[in-house]
Amino acid sequence: MPQARIDDMAQRIVRSLFAIGLVDHPPQQKPLDVVTDTLVAQKDEEEGAVLLRNQGNILPLSPTARIAVIGGHADAGVISGGGSSQVEPIGGEAVKGPGKKEWPGDPVYFPSSPLKAMKAEAPQARITYDSGTSIASAVRAARAADVVVVYATQFTFEGMDAPSMHLDDNADALITAVAAANPRTVVVMETGDPVLMPWNNSVAGVLEAWFPGSGGGPAIARLLFGKVAPSGHLTMTFPQAESQLAHPDIAGVTADNVFEMQFHTDQELVYDEGSDVGYRWFDRNHFKPLYPFGYGLTYTTFSSDGLKVGEHHGQVTATFNVHNTGTRPGVDVPQVYVSLPDGGARRLAGWQRISLAPGESRQVSVRIDPRLLAHFDDRHDRWSVPSGTFRVWLAACATDDSQQATMHLHGRTMAP
Repeated sequence: MPQARIDDMAQRIVRSLFAIGLVDHPPQQKPLDVVTDTLVAQKDEEEGAVLLRNQGNILPLSPTARIAVIGGHADAGVISGGGSSQVEPIGGEAVKGPGKKEWPGDPVYFPSSPLKAMKAEAPQARITYDSGTSIASAVRAARAADVVVVYATQFTFEGMDAPSMHLDDNADALITAVAAANPRTVVVMETGDPVLMPWNNSVAGVLEAWFPGSGGGPAIARLLFGKVAPSGHLTMTFPQAESQLAHPDIAGVTADNVFEMQFHTDQELVYDEGSDVGYRWFDRNHFKPLYPFGYGLTYTTFSSDGLKVGEHHGQVTATFNVHNTGTRPGVDVPQVYVSLPDGGARRLAGWQRISLAPGESRQVSVRIDPRLLAHFDDRHDRWSVPSGTFRVWLAACATDDSQQATMHLHGRTMAP
C-alpha cells in the first residue's frame, strides 16, 4: 500500500477529531444524568412491550380493584439479560442470587419494582404480593383477589443457547394453578425470546415485557393501568410447539449440559432452511404459530382499507387508509408483505407506525425496497427482480390475509 494512501487515511481521522473539537476541547467525565436516562429506558419499555392477549378487556386494570401480584421477584425489581451486555444496576442488584461462580453467574435484577410502581400508580387499589414459591399460597391469594397479575421470567443471554423454551423455575405450573383458581389472570412475561405458553388459553391477559430495563417497573405499571397504551409488535414468532421450529433439537444438548456443550462440542450443525428463517419458515411450511411475527394488541381498535399498489420510475409504493375505530387514542403499525411470482414465503416489505385519535383516519404510504422484490443471483453477483405478478398484503401481522392486491412488474437486475 502506498505511503500516500496511509497518510490520506490518517489525515481523514485526525481532521475529523479537530473538526468536532475533540483535540481543543477533550471530553470531561461528568456525573450520569440518572433521572433522564431512566425515563428514556421507561419510554422504550412502554413502546416496546407487546400486548398478546386481552380477553374481556381485562386490561387496563381498574385502579380500585383487589389485585394479587404473584411471582417474578416483582416486589424487588425486573430481570435483565446477561452476557457481555450486562451492566451493574444503579442502586445495586435487587435480588441476591445463589452465588454461581461459573459464567454467566446469577441473573441480575434491576431495582425497579413493578409492585411498588403499581401501588404508586393506583393508590386506591388493594394490592397484595405473594412470591409464588408456594403454589398453594399463590392459589389462596388468587382466590381472594378480583384480578391476578403473575410475573414470570426466563433468564437468557447473548452467546448461549437457552436450555429450553420454558419459563424459569415452576412458572408454567404456577400460572396454570393460579388461572384455575381465578381466570381473571394476567401474565407479564420478562423474557428475551419466544417461550412456550401451555397455559395461554386459561388466562385472560398476556403482556410480553421482554427485559424491561432500568425503568421497567413504572413502565409496566403504566401499561397495566392504561396510563399509556401498549404499541409494540412481535419481532419474533411464538410457536405453538417446539416441533414447529426448523431445528427443535441439537443432538446431545440437554437443559443440564447446555452451558458445557456450548463450548465443548465438535459436532457440525447444518442450517438447511436457506433464507426462509423466522416468520418466513412458518409461512413456507404453512405452520400456524401461537402468536405470529408482527402481532400486537392495544387498548383501541383499528381498521384499514383502500389498498393500492403502483410503480413509478422503478419505485413501488403501497397506499392505504387507516382508521381508529375505538374510543381511545392509540398507535397502529400496519405492515405490507409481498410474495414473488415464483411463490415462496411472503416477505415483510415495509410498515408505518402511526398515532391516531379516536375516530381519526389517515392515508398512509409505504415505499417498498426493490431488493425485497428480488432474488440474489450469486453467479452474477447481483439482485434480480423476476417478471410476473406479485401479491401484496396489507396486514396486522405475518399471518393476516384480510387485504390483498396484485401488481405486475417487468424483470430487471440491480447491483449488489
